[in-house]
Amino acid sequence: MIRNTEMTSNEALIAAIIETGLENDSPRCTMISCENNLYEICLRTDYQIYDIYLDALSREILGLNTEPVLDYEELYGEGHIVRTDVAA
Repeated sequence: MIRNTEMTSNEALIAAIIETGLENDSPRCTMISCENNLYEICLRTDYQIYDIYLDALSREILGLNTEPVLDYEELYGEGHIVRTDVAA
């Protein structure tokens, strides 16, 4: 169903949680913003980061990106330096 009223940030957050299937995984909302009727919502669990884009008027999910949470100290030991600026 398409509505012509802009959704609230709470409605957008609930839609993002349902879309990602994280209702039972206790996601944390790390960022929510709305610009030009486009919501960007960042959610995080212990293992994944989710970046969700929602149209505030049509309430459609326009995009969903995920990436793993990397704990470099856990992976490589305390004090390990990881360079992220190295070209592939």
